[in-house]
Amino acid sequence: MADGHKPSADEMAIYADYVEAQRIKGESDFARWSRDNVFPPQWDERTAAMRKMIPDFVKSVVDFGCGAMALRAMLPPEFKYIPLDIVSRSPDTVVMD
Repeated sequence: MADGHKPSADEMAIYADYVEAQRIKGESDFARWSRDNVFPPQWDERTAAMRKMIPDFVKSVVDFGCGAMALRAMLPPEFKYIPLDIVSRSPDTVVMD
């Protein structure tokens, strides 16, 4: 799904069933999130929109589900950026599921 193609309704239903089965078992799809190609470019656009919602007076951000950490590059250097995800993608990532 991260390769840029829009998944069909059938593909989405199969994936939704898989995710629900993982949730019921109390497991995460660690293998999927460990791959580098899982983050579609559209997510950076979504992150940029999210960045605009952070008020100027805020000086620290916890990026839950940080993924590729695109938000880090969008913040001024004086911000304290705390990446949090299921997979560590940097030495300062807080790993949590």
